[in-house]
Amino acid sequence: MNVLIVEDDPETAQYLDRSLSEIGWQTELCHSAPDGLLAAGARQFDVIVLDRMLPGMDGVAMLKLLRG
Repeated sequence: MNVLIVEDDPETAQYLDRSLSEIGWQTELCHSAPDGLLAAGARQFDVIVLDRMLPGMDGVAMLKLLRG
C-alpha cells in the first residue's frame, strides 16, 4: 500500500509515518499542501491521509484540486 501523508504538525506526521511504516506500508510525508500536490502528481498513491487545516491552503482545497 502506497500512502501519502500531508500533515503540518511534526508530532502527528511522525506518528502516522512510523505507524504505517511498521505495518509494511510505503509512505511519503509532506508538510504542506503544495508539497503534497507535487507528490501526488509525481507518483500513484493508494491512499492519501490529508490534514484539513494546512497552512496556506486547507486540505479541502487541496482535495478539490486533486479531484479536478
